[in-house]
Amino acid sequence: MKKLSIKFKITLWNAFLMILMVTLVLGFMMTITTSIIEVNGKKQLTRVVNENADEVDFEDGVLEIEEVVFFEKGVYTMLLNLDGTLLYGNPPNDVHFTEKLSETAIKTVNLDGTEYYIYDKLIYIRGYENIWIRGMIEINEVANVVNTLLIVALILSPILIFLATLGCYYITKRAMKPIDKIIDISKEISESEDLSLRIKLGKGNDEVHKLANTFDKMFDKLESSFESEKQFSSDASHELRTPTAVILAQCEYARGNKSTDNDKDEALEVIQRQAFKMSKLISDLLNINRLDRGIEKADFQMTNLSELLTNICEEETVIAPSNIKFSYDIESNINMNLDQSMIIRLITNLINNAFKYNREQGTVNVKLLENHDEIILTVEDNGIGISKHTQDKIWQRFYQVNPSRTAEQNGSMGLGLFMTKQIAEIHGANINVKSELNIGSCFTVKFKK
Repeated sequence: MKKLSIKFKITLWNAFLMILMVTLVLGFMMTITTSIIEVNGKKQLTRVVNENADEVDFEDGVLEIEEVVFFEKGVYTMLLNLDGTLLYGNPPNDVHFTEKLSETAIKTVNLDGTEYYIYDKLIYIRGYENIWIRGMIEINEVANVVNTLLIVALILSPILIFLATLGCYYITKRAMKPIDKIIDISKEISESEDLSLRIKLGKGNDEVHKLANTFDKMFDKLESSFESEKQFSSDASHELRTPTAVILAQCEYARGNKSTDNDKDEALEVIQRQAFKMSKLISDLLNINRLDRGIEKADFQMTNLSELLTNICEEETVIAPSNIKFSYDIESNINMNLDQSMIIRLITNLINNAFKYNREQGTVNVKLLENHDEIILTVEDNGIGISKHTQDKIWQRFYQVNPSRTAEQNGSMGLGLFMTKQIAEIHGANINVKSELNIGSCFTVKFKK
């Protein structure tokens, strides 16, 4: 039974219930058949006899019986005188019977092997001697009607059961079709490892549509997770290749027979710089991977953003390059629901970016203000700027406006703005940049209130 499909099990269960129900109904009908035969037969016999009795009359010395129906609906009607002599009508099949006339309850008699119900009634006729009217009906005559119904029921029952079972199988098959699709898509994903496949049942409020939509959402997350893993592996292998090669080359150089102490110190300095670069890269990649996969969950709390930004700017003032003028203008008592660690990372990324891509005697200004709908954070500098055709690319992973400069001087790998955009999106904020070459850049983050 466990090996059968659900639709087949439902069909079998429905067929079993139908057979059980029909069996019980037919059994009940057969049980009450005798009672039905008796009641219906006696009712029919009494009604016909009484109707015929009302039609007998005596006028002008003649007994009027034209309206009497001597055989109607299986009932034989006879008129007899007081001593039992037959006057009018014929008994069924001319059977001979000697049953005494009596105005009592309906009697059951056996005549020549056939059972009959007999009903006698004495008719009082003015101007004429009283006569008897007798009605007879064969019990089998009534039974035949009921038996016919039973036979029809027995014949139709298997047909109806078959049609009901067929209909149940068809409806169940239609109902299970989406589940079959879920199974097929799941198998295909498992065999082909193509996580882009989806069930796509569309809209629906029933359990099957909800299940399919839940599977599609699960596949979305799985695809995103696997893509994130692949991207992380690809990014790590690509970006770590160069510093690893540099470290290996410097090690060989330092271990060479002709290398002096100064050469070794220089080699160690290069190795240290590359190791620091690798460490920062790995840290950034891990943070990005956590954000991509949703592992790093945002811990939203109502925070005074004005105080938080003021503290960050005070710290940045200390570490700001001496050739750059750093200032900030922060509106007080601006509160919002945010993840503090993420927002600190976003702000420091933007400020440090402004430092890195600035010029001699450059400026960096941070502003925070609030209006009816938004909280607006801006970080503006008068540095080297970004060309218009590359402004959309700066949000991409590992994109660098000037790779040679940033790699050599700042150790940047082009992950800061990518991470900044992710953090902004987690907070439901929009981030954009306005920039011109050799004039400067202004990054704006707009948080919805």
